[in-house]
Amino acid sequence: QGDGGFKKDGKGIKNINAGIRSLMRDKLARDAERGIKRPIRAMVVGITNVGKSTLLLQMCANLENRKILYVTGEESERQLKLRAVRLGLEGANILVLAETDLDAILECINIQEPEIVIIDSIQTIAGGDVTSAPGSVSQVKDCTMTLMNLSKSQGITVFVVGHINKDGNIAGPKVLEHMVDCVLYF
Repeated sequence: QGDGGFKKDGKGIKNINAGIRSLMRDKLARDAERGIKRPIRAMVVGITNVGKSTLLLQMCANLENRKILYVTGEESERQLKLRAVRLGLEGANILVLAETDLDAILECINIQEPEIVIIDSIQTIAGGDVTSAPGSVSQVKDCTMTLMNLSKSQGITVFVVGHINKDGNIAGPKVLEHMVDCVLYF
């Protein structure tokens, strides 16, 4: 066992993408009938140290043939690499960007053209025309909306990590839950 109760071999999370698709089966079926092939836009939320980042890292290792950009606003690239090594994921095809500026993240996405983007965590990102501090309601809402619009326009799957406050709710505006296709609580 290790971070968040997940085993190092990744058992139990190998089919997370399939699990999300299963939860969204009806919506995806309706979209397919209309000829729409859409990426997944999901929010992964939980209390601190529950294993959200570890879960997503292990998911990345199981998506070997996908180009993945992992944006970390809370940890350095070195910290993320050390976790990946500890989990036995050092050979995974993951591009890592330690960045909190939304404009720099968007530029990297445009240059690298990943199929999957992970933002860990949305509360650390700031940018755009909003002048308030990272983690503020307006920053979280604006940054999430920008990333979801990017997902829709470029067909990129986006996972956004969020935090839960002391009341058990997503830190930030309640509207975040409506900006994504599904919310995974831990």
